[in-house]
Amino acid sequence: MAIESLASESHQRFFRVQLGGILGSVSNIRTSGKGRRYRSGWTERSTSRLLVRTLFTEVTRRAILEVHRFAARATKRYRLIRGDARASVAKIRTTDLVVFSPPYPNSFDYTDVYNVELWMLG
Repeated sequence: MAIESLASESHQRFFRVQLGGILGSVSNIRTSGKGRRYRSGWTERSTSRLLVRTLFTEVTRRAILEVHRFAARATKRYRLIRGDARASVAKIRTTDLVVFSPPYPNSFDYTDVYNVELWMLG
């Protein structure tokens, strides 16, 4: 509720990302390449508010430091290319970063892995 009460939508997004980053470690599920699984002993496992607050504070503090650390970088612009990497990469002359997600048609529901984040963060 505190995040939603912020006047700036970009600030809300920033804090939601930080919250999303800790959800996996404080929830009763674990995520791997095989999907989402309950942790062993999950019915007895609980997470304290203090732990959630401490983790959230720490990741947020680090993120704010990084925002300031990289605020003066030479460029803040990027070009996002979506499509088949086999065809797209051939058209690019130079790049600083390339991220691929291999296609596994109908064999893995990627949204299932993020159900906790989707549920908690909308």
